[in-house]
Amino acid sequence: QQKALLIILLVILVAITSIVTANDEFQNHFYKVRTIQLSSEELIGEIAHMDVDVTGNFLITDFIGRQVLIFDKDGKFIKKLTTEPCHPGFNFAPLKAKYSTNKTILLMNSGPWGFRFKNNGECLGGMDKAFLASTNFCFDLSGNIIAEYKDMNENYLSKMDSLGKEIKRFGNFPKNFKNLLFRIEGGGIVCDQNGFIYHANSVEPKIYKYNKDFKLVTVFTNEPSYYKRFTTDLKSGTNNREEIVFEFSKATKGKTLTYGLYLLDNNNIMIQYITSGICGVDVFDLTGKLLVTDAIVPGAIICA
Repeated sequence: QQKALLIILLVILVAITSIVTANDEFQNHFYKVRTIQLSSEELIGEIAHMDVDVTGNFLITDFIGRQVLIFDKDGKFIKKLTTEPCHPGFNFAPLKAKYSTNKTILLMNSGPWGFRFKNNGECLGGMDKAFLASTNFCFDLSGNIIAEYKDMNENYLSKMDSLGKEIKRFGNFPKNFKNLLFRIEGGGIVCDQNGFIYHANSVEPKIYKYNKDFKLVTVFTNEPSYYKRFTTDLKSGTNNREEIVFEFSKATKGKTLTYGLYLLDNNNIMIQYITSGICGVDVFDLTGKLLVTDAIVPGAIICA
């Protein structure tokens, strides 16, 4: 029998909402609003990602259960996404689903790489044939997709139309950790209501801010007291699994991973770090002024 899933809603400063389990240090900046119990019509294996729309509906990506579910603001089950009416036989293997600014849902999928739905969960169709999935993405005010891509040859951000057809590449990534960036999941990307794009990669304590013309405006940076810098990249030119695992373990041991980036409201942004099981967050305003640092909470955090 499925145990009740409890989601704790908190706010930081004024009208900033996150979903988190907190300790006393974290509660210096966040406070609990209420607890929501999700209805149990569908068994959830893992809440791998969560998004919230303007009405308060929850969009939950269940990686283990290979499903995406919609719940209302009070936790009542609404719908399970399915591609069957539009594309029978589609290999539904979700990586992450998000609400777009054009009143649709974009599902990033593990081959085929994506699918589109209406906000109410009705299927619309697939993506451009050249589209590839990304786990870090956001939407501009016109519903265009801004996504992070990493491979052994190039790391970049891409602006695409709503079907995933590429329009422009841009972005700044550290060149001395090219192989680590390819191997490590983390970081994040968000878009604000004024057209600015904020991006954090997985290996730096930095937020890169771009304008709507994709020009770098500024870089927000702060190292919390627990932050441990990466110092060594992985070796290039090997596909040996055991060697990759050994080098990866050596390069990442005790180091701080940038785990997530969240636009908390129209004025503030939060970056999340993990170091050897220690999870903490920093908060900046959108000009780059540091508001909160060293706010530590044990375990992982799911934010929306």
